[in-house]
Amino acid sequence: MATINIPPVHLPGIKVLTELSEDNMQSIYDFLKSLPAPLGITQFISRFSESLGGSHYEQVADAIYSFGQLLSYKDYDVREIAQNLTESYQELAEVELPDYESKILEERLFNILSNASFLIITNQAYSLFYDLNTLTKSSISQDIRLLYKHDDYKTKNVILLHKLLINFRCKGKTESHVFYLDNNDLRDLKFQIEDSLSNEESIRNDNEGILNFIELS
Repeated sequence: MATINIPPVHLPGIKVLTELSEDNMQSIYDFLKSLPAPLGITQFISRFSESLGGSHYEQVADAIYSFGQLLSYKDYDVREIAQNLTESYQELAEVELPDYESKILEERLFNILSNASFLIITNQAYSLFYDLNTLTKSSISQDIRLLYKHDDYKTKNVILLHKLLINFRCKGKTESHVFYLDNNDLRDLKFQIEDSLSNEESIRNDNEGILNFIELS
């Protein structure tokens, strides 16, 4: 019985790996070797599927990217991970591959893992990011409130507010908060965002060729 379990969402990607030709598998190995630096999951899946050709490769890319966490395990070497993934696939898919097919899948997974050590860095980056309070969604909408003076309902005085909704993840739980902003608050927020984007561009330019900035999206 496997001691490492494949999440059901990655089962289709592993299944595709059992069906590809050796030439297609070699293209995957070559692609992994060619990556100059770690990539975020969106960029990785996009470049992987474009390089290999075919939308079904997105499932393969998604499965491969998830291996980053496994490669970070100190209790398993690459061969042991490949063996466990092969066993886990058969248990999850409820199929028993002939010995030679099982060995082929194990070898393919071993070669993928051997050429995807960069995923250790991406896994560390995501772990660091998700250990922090992170923004999951934000939106700004307008809220008009009517104001009346005593019994005077004819004069329609209003105040226009901007409602800022923030959804964020804190220690694995998602929370929401709503903040109301006036015009000055909104302009100040805009200035701070533009200033942050400008600072980011400067930091990237100053460290071009020195630091590799990993995009988590």
